[in-house]
Amino acid sequence: MATEQGWRDFDQITRMIDQVKGNVQEINNTTNRLKHDKQEIIDNPARLAEVKKIINIHPLYTIPMLQIIFQKMTELQTFLSDNGYLS
Repeated sequence: MATEQGWRDFDQITRMIDQVKGNVQEINNTTNRLKHDKQEIIDNPARLAEVKKIINIHPLYTIPMLQIIFQKMTELQTFLSDNGYLS
């Protein structure tokens, strides 16, 4: 029979594994939401024009930077899916 410490260690490890699995699923869900929202904004000329006004003056975000970030997020999502990390 396992000791109390053994059970605590087992519980700690399995909770962390479950947390990581949940975080990976959250990345997938958020990326799907981003894809959806991005498409809705791009398909709506008025919304896109307003976003471009902000991007044109924003000190950190540029259109190329946002495109790179979006591409990396979709690549990560594809990697996670292709390698069995998403359930």
